[in-house]
Formats: sequence, C-alpha cells, structure tokens
Amino acid sequence: MSTGSYSGGGDDEASAPRVLLVVSSTAVPFPVRSTAREVLEDHGYDVVETVLDDAQAQLADLSPAVVAGFELCAVVGGLTVGPQPDVADALRSVLTAPLPGVVDMLRGVQVETGYARAVFESPAAGWLGGALAVTLPAQREVLAESLAELVAAHAEVRGYASEHPSAFEVVPPGAETAADLPEDENRPDATILRMPRPTAPPDSPLV
Repeated sequence: MSTGSYSGGGDDEASAPRVLLVVSSTAVPFPVRSTAREVLEDHGYDVVETVLDDAQAQLADLSPAVVAGFELCAVVGGLTVGPQPDVADALRSVLTAPLPGVVDMLRGVQVETGYARAVFESPAAGWLGGALAVTLPAQREVLAESLAELVAAHAEVRGYASEHPSAFEVVPPGAETAADLPEDENRPDATILRMPRPTAPPDSPLV
C-alpha cells in the first residue's frame, strides 16, 4: 500500500496485510497489548507494535506518509469519558476522512460486551491516507471483541478495494480547484454552481 492508495493483502505470509499497533502509553497493561497482537495475528495481519511517550502530540503528527505500507492503524488506550482532549481527538484531527459508521459499529460491540463506558467515550475512526485508523479501549475482552468485528469488516473492504482501487485514491488537499471543474459551455463566465432558474414568465412577480 502506497501513500494515498489502498492495496489489499494476499493470503500468503509475504503479502499479509500490515497493521500498526499503537499503544498509547506504558500504562497500558502488557496483557492488553498481547491480546491485541494475538487477535490481529490470528486474523492474518503482520503486526508492528509501537509504544508512545506523548500520545496526543505524537498522534497529532501522524500523516498518510507515516502509515504508508500499513492497511490498519489501531490505537489502544488513552480514551476518556470527560471533556478533556484525549487520543481520539488527536487522531481525529489528522484523519483524511472520518468513518462514523465504524465508530457506531465499535460502540455497539462494546456495549454488548458489557462495556458501559462506550456510550460516554468518543472514539475516532477513519481513513488516514490508505490506512484504516481507529482508537480502541484498553480492556482485554472489549478490545478482543472490537478487533474481531473490525477486522472482519476490514476484510470485506479490502476485497472491495482490490477490485475498485480508484475508490480509495486520496486527492491531496487543494489538488482539485475551481479551474479543474467543468465550465458552463453556454456561459463560460458562469459560476460552477448550477443555480435554479425561475419558472415564471419575465413579467410575472417571483413572490
């Protein structure tokens, strides 16, 4: 997977999809980290793990270039239920395109697992270039169930992406300008927005 594109992994080990497992801090217990790794590896992912020192600052520096080569970026821990900024806010600020449907799916799984805090947390999920990036709570059972549901959905998207790669191309901000959009051939100086035209005769009042 190159920056700004999506490339599905194959079935053999050499082309296994890669995931960047981001542990938000050293305070995340090792059993939680190992659970995340085991679930991902059981689903065929090649896992690269990193532990952050300053999660909010480091996540705010993420970019499509940083996650190039990965198809999934899973951030574990660092979610809060209060109004203060957390890792989800930091990740949300760099997403190429948010995916609220993924957030809803994960929250539903977590509530069903008995994790009531899920309705108060505000996780982030979306595309970061060609990688699917999400935040997940640092609780073993909840994390395992969330990842299992996520990778199952991700597998379907990877299959779709392999058949429709252009659907996952990322247009850099500012690449498409008004000059790139078609002009009205009858009125070259017209706005690119197609405004509704009045249907009443010219001599009739419009109101």
